[in-house]
Amino acid sequence: MKIRKIFLRRLKTYIVGNKAGTILLVAGLLILVGGFASLHQNEWTFVNIVDDLYANFGSELISIAITVLIIDFLYRRGEEIQLKAQLIREISSANNGFARRAVSQLDAHGWLTDGSLRNANLEKADLREANLEKADLAGVNLEEAHLETANLREANLQDTNLSRANLSEANLFKACLIGAKLHRSKFEDAGLFGANLKDANLSEANLERTYLEEADLTNANLIKTNLTDTRLAKTNLTRADLSKANLTRARLWRANLERAILWAANLEEANLEEANLKQVDLAGANLRKANLVGTNLEGADLENAVLEGVVYDSTTIWPEGFIPISDCSIRNC
Repeated sequence: MKIRKIFLRRLKTYIVGNKAGTILLVAGLLILVGGFASLHQNEWTFVNIVDDLYANFGSELISIAITVLIIDFLYRRGEEIQLKAQLIREISSANNGFARRAVSQLDAHGWLTDGSLRNANLEKADLREANLEKADLAGVNLEEAHLETANLREANLQDTNLSRANLSEANLFKACLIGAKLHRSKFEDAGLFGANLKDANLSEANLERTYLEEADLTNANLIKTNLTDTRLAKTNLTRADLSKANLTRARLWRANLERAILWAANLEEANLEEANLKQVDLAGANLRKANLVGTNLEGADLENAVLEGVVYDSTTIWPEGFIPISDCSIRNC
């Protein structure tokens, strides 16, 4: 008796909870029986029932299967959206282990490279040593983020905000940083070989000992930037603004600085051998002991520039009418 009561109670709960489904099922059965009775008033046989039903049975099964697949897809899609949102929240964590686990899971789902992270807010995220190779981080806010020794090889960081972020010793080989905001960011010993930094704002950033060979810094803002001992061989610095930048001992062999602004910049002991400095503004710049062998200074502004001890030879091209001071060093003239 007790078991019977429990069964009836659960049956009642099920029927009430699924009232709409129950009503539709009953209505469907009534319509089916009524329709069959109307067509076969005197021929209620099993064969007639099968004859009426089998023709539509296959199409009904297909419809049911498609409905199930659509419901399953929508359910999985909803779960996927929730998981992605959760992982994006976790990647912004100030806990390095937590953030790196989120990176691994995002990568496993292909969400690091498909644009899912674009314009995300990852301010102050701790992504030290994270593997973000080829990640699409365009427009992401990474202000004050920790990216020390992170792998950002070939990553898309276009228009990304990395102001005051720490990227010391990070790998940014051929990364795209077009228009990136890098004000006061740290790049000591980072690798930016072949990186694209067109129109990037690197003002007051620390790029000491950074590898920037063959990088593109066209129109970049490098005002008051620290480029001490930085490797800039074959780098494109066309029209870049390096006013008051520190380029002490910087290696600028064959670099292109045409029309760049180096007003009051410190280029002491810098290697500018075979570099293109055509129409460069070097007014008030410190070129003490700089290597100008084979350097093209055609049309450059050297007003009040310090040229004490500079090294040059017969291949050095000076501005028209400019005569080097007597204490400049001459090599193989």
